[in-house]
Formats: sequence, C-alpha cells, structure tokens
Amino acid sequence: MESLSYNETTRDWRVHNGVDIACETNTNVRCFSDGVVKEIVDDKLWGMTVKMEHPNGYVSVYSGLSPELMVEKGQEVEIGDVIGTTQGSPAIEIGQEPHLHFEVIKNGVTVDPIKLISEK
Repeated sequence: MESLSYNETTRDWRVHNGVDIACETNTNVRCFSDGVVKEIVDDKLWGMTVKMEHPNGYVSVYSGLSPELMVEKGQEVEIGDVIGTTQGSPAIEIGQEPHLHFEVIKNGVTVDPIKLISEK
C-alpha cells in the first residue's frame, strides 16, 4: 500500500489502497468489526461497495460484492455478520482472479487491514 503495483486491467502502476483477498465467487463476506453501514455504492470501477464506520475512527470498505447485499444503509452490524457475497473481481481489477477488495482507513489514513485482522 506504500509502493506502486502493476494493475493488469488498466495496464499502469498505482498505489493499491487495500488488500485483495482471493476467494471463489459467491463467498460470504463478513464484517471485520462492529459498526454501522454508512454507504452503499454501485461503482463502475469497484462494483458493489459497502463502506462501514467503526469505533475509534476506523472505516472499512468492501468492494466487488454481488448486488444482493445482506445489509442496508444505517444498519448496525457486529463482527462476523455476513454483509454480502463476492461477485468475482471489481471491474478495475477484472484481469485478476476472483477476490474481495478490502480497505481499512483510520482517521482518514489508509492502514494495513491484514495487521488489524491478525490482532482480532
């Protein structure tokens, strides 16, 4: 997340603000922490995206979800709740194997989600 990586779809180098978690299509996606669904967007590049706010200034972003979500804006969620399923790969990363694009932001700064997950 601090260095450039090559994007096969756009054929350019860019910073990747998150991690791609390999999974099969229709894999359940679970919330990494208690929080509130703040935004749901069907983005042309990132696909169906859910953004959640969590305690202590954290925000999580899940992209590449199927349109049939299991949450709605304003809903409170608990750690481990299923928020949706994967659709494949977001359009901006369509050249990659199926995966979930997952980001975590703390107080406006992108952080490594793997470190946070391993702490839970």
